[in-house]
Amino acid sequence: MDHYLWNGARANWFSDSSWATNKHWGELSAYVRRGERSTLVVIFTEFGEESEDDKLGCVAKASYAFNAAQVESVPEVG
Repeated sequence: MDHYLWNGARANWFSDSSWATNKHWGELSAYVRRGERSTLVVIFTEFGEESEDDKLGCVAKASYAFNAAQVESVPEVG
């Protein structure tokens, strides 16, 4: 996933590698600036037991994320 978010950051000239949903930024007491556009993120999760006769399943979940460069009051990570 990081590879694709890195490409999204590079395509939009974002210098930060931190991504989160609007809701998550709000939980961190930060807010997305008005007019900023989100990036579609698809997360794939495998489920099931891996064995010779069983196959793993995969579920895709789509979400929209914002880069830290699009956010005000981003908390310091440390």
